[in-house]
Amino acid sequence: MKILHLSDTHGYFPPLLSGEEFDLIVHSGDFLPNLAGARASKFWDLARQESKDFQLEWLTEKKKEFNVWRQGKPFLYIAGNHDFLTDWTFLGSNVIDLTNQDMQYHGLNWSGFSFVSQIHGFWNFEKEEIELEKLFSARLQAWVENNSFPDIIISHAPPHGILDIVLRDGVGSVGLWPLRKYLEGWYPNSRSPKLVLCGHIHESHGIKFLGAEENQIIISQAATQIHLLEI
Repeated sequence: MKILHLSDTHGYFPPLLSGEEFDLIVHSGDFLPNLAGARASKFWDLARQESKDFQLEWLTEKKKEFNVWRQGKPFLYIAGNHDFLTDWTFLGSNVIDLTNQDMQYHGLNWSGFSFVSQIHGFWNFEKEEIELEKLFSARLQAWVENNSFPDIIISHAPPHGILDIVLRDGVGSVGLWPLRKYLEGWYPNSRSPKLVLCGHIHESHGIKFLGAEENQIIISQAATQIHLLEI
């Protein structure tokens, strides 16, 4: 199966890879544009609702353009921290929402995780580290109980220390510690996925390989990029 992976397009439909065959498109968040000036509002709840309404109006207007752009391919997605509107399934058939949920698709277990480390509290899915740990542990418990360990994880944020460096102001690594610990086998019952699809940090996009060759994990960080992957 060939996956075309995108992330952090922020309202732009980039040209898809010319001449390349692929089976489906996966977008790992920040698909929608933001309402200019919304974050500056003193009333953040109101600003978030205004942003959500703006994104719904924009996406409704772009429905035809979106369906031409995706060339009839299935479109799997999670919402990112800039996506206040999270249900895009009205765009058409085979638009599949994996935002913070698990599913089986094409014979593989998929798991979506939209949460990111706290920035300043305005954006969607921001959580403090202790809350991120609780949320990820709950997902792991569900995988154990249902024997549904993911083959593919779609996370808006990358694992901590892997393609997650914010260069401005000396911020450094902002990736998810729970995801990194899971990939490294620190949790009881950890099982390595085959593929991690992520984005979030625009300046740190790329592809990395984690683990021994016989059990290697591909980590695709496609913020503002397009990656073609085969699994």
